[in-house]
Amino acid sequence: MTETIRLLYAEDNPQDADLARACLEGQGDFQLELVDTGARCLARVAAETFDVLLLDNHLPDMDGLDVLARLRADGHTLPVVMVTGSGDEETVTRALRAGAADYLPKSGDYLAGLPELLRAVVARRRSRVQLDEQGQRRVWRILHVEPNAMDVELTTSHFVASAPHLQLHTVPSCIDALALLAAPGHGFDLVLADLRVPGMNALEFLREAQRRGIELPFIVITGRGDEATAVAILRLGAYDYLVKRENYLTQLPHAIDHALERFQLDQATRRLHAELAALNASLEHKVAQRTASLQREIDERQRLEAALRESAQSYRLLFEANPHPMWVYDVQTLAFLAVNDAAVAHYGYRADEFLAMTIADIRPPEDLPRLLETIGRTPRESLAAASVWRHRKKDGTLIDVEITSHAQDFQGRRTRIVLAYDITERRQAEQKVREQLDELLRWQTAMLGREDRVQQLKAEVNELLGRQGQPSRYPSQVAP
Repeated sequence: MTETIRLLYAEDNPQDADLARACLEGQGDFQLELVDTGARCLARVAAETFDVLLLDNHLPDMDGLDVLARLRADGHTLPVVMVTGSGDEETVTRALRAGAADYLPKSGDYLAGLPELLRAVVARRRSRVQLDEQGQRRVWRILHVEPNAMDVELTTSHFVASAPHLQLHTVPSCIDALALLAAPGHGFDLVLADLRVPGMNALEFLREAQRRGIELPFIVITGRGDEATAVAILRLGAYDYLVKRENYLTQLPHAIDHALERFQLDQATRRLHAELAALNASLEHKVAQRTASLQREIDERQRLEAALRESAQSYRLLFEANPHPMWVYDVQTLAFLAVNDAAVAHYGYRADEFLAMTIADIRPPEDLPRLLETIGRTPRESLAAASVWRHRKKDGTLIDVEITSHAQDFQGRRTRIVLAYDITERRQAEQKVREQLDELLRWQTAMLGREDRVQQLKAEVNELLGRQGQPSRYPSQVAP
């Protein structure tokens, strides 16, 4: 369940107040209270507990910056979102230094992002409070460069009372600070330096620290009239500067907190950039490898496709240009699906006539049972051994053909491709040879029978002559 956010909005413009009310009440998790003066705002904060203050900078009795300064001077840590005019960067800078949690410029559809901004500010505040309650809030070590003993005492006392999470370690010169920062594991989280320090000022100190590769956020304290130098220090890389004016100590802990948060964010951003750079390099390497692999796969696929096309072309040539009749038929319907020119020439049907027929139409009716039985028991993927069938041509002539077939997929159907070899003349020649052999055998048999009869007659003649006392006329046939 979403936790309710108690919001106090200090705004003297009724139209802006109504627009904010309409925007937030539709969210469901905001409890809004409106006040129209700085005095009423201070009174409500003193009397009630709110989660966040939305503070317009232009109130009729005091500026929002004055209200913010009074709240911090009174010890209120309520997170404040400052509402500023468009392009008012100076007010934004002063508000953030004074301890504002965020800001909202009144420009364009500025209310569209207001709910999420307030939720984020409250979430950060609740997280920090929870850590404080658990005694887990980190103590930050601040290296404080200040030669003035009175300023050191005032700053230290204020931090002990108002910012115990910021632990000061004070040195009187920038040279001493550099010596501490040169030690490995110095443990400092931020450098707070007065601009005008004898021996080496803060500008020279910051430049030397950068030259030595010391990565820490710097905040510079300046006097009145040193703003131009302070701006130069910001351009050199300092995170913030504060002018020693009334209540600057009240602003200082908030400025340090903001600088620490920014530094952590910058460090995290650099780490993320480094990780992203490494990840990008790794991804680019992997992409290059994958691209090369894909290119090899594409080349191999193109090679296989070319080989397949060549094979298909060769197959078509073997089918279409084969001198023997060939066709493809559907195993389920028995319909012709393709025929070659040799089949058209040999059987007498046109190609379109073939494609309107089935393989049963070129067979004598009495052969159909054998055809269906053979198709039913032929394995799906097998090469069918050659077998002899009778086919009928278009003119009615019956021919004997030797059929060889093989299963294949054709246009998504289960089919068989058939090669037909006409053996009619061969069988007729074989029949004539058989008849001639039969005739020769009959003649040979007849001749053998006649020779036996002659031998028998010769033996009878010799026997009669012998009875008459005459010599034999024919010599006797003695088996060798």
